[in-house]
Amino acid sequence: NLVLFNVLSVYAWVRVFVGTFLKLKIFMSSHYSVAILMAGAVCLPGAGPAVVLFGIIFIFLYILGLRTIYGKDDWHYLHQLSENTHNPFGNSMFKTLFKGAAGGCPFAFGGTSGGDEEA
Repeated sequence: NLVLFNVLSVYAWVRVFVGTFLKLKIFMSSHYSVAILMAGAVCLPGAGPAVVLFGIIFIFLYILGLRTIYGKDDWHYLHQLSENTHNPFGNSMFKTLFKGAAGGCPFAFGGTSGGDEEA
């Protein structure tokens, strides 16, 4: 199945690119985002040759639309173009969703639903 193949391949390529970027110490402030983009560029031709072209056109139109709406120096525009890291397992909304699960969230800080709030 092409969908399953692309999902597994994208995940593998992301890990390869992240490891490479960390080893070479490049893209340090946005290594995961760049790895996602590069893995997609490597794997998407399996879905058809025009997919990458349409993806590039979509990104260009999206950024152009943001600049038109907000202006190039507006906070909202600049926020859309930056990587925003956070820990989803440490925030209170995630903990609330998993309070009813037996033993709490298995992923959050050693298998409990407790832990520190987001930094």
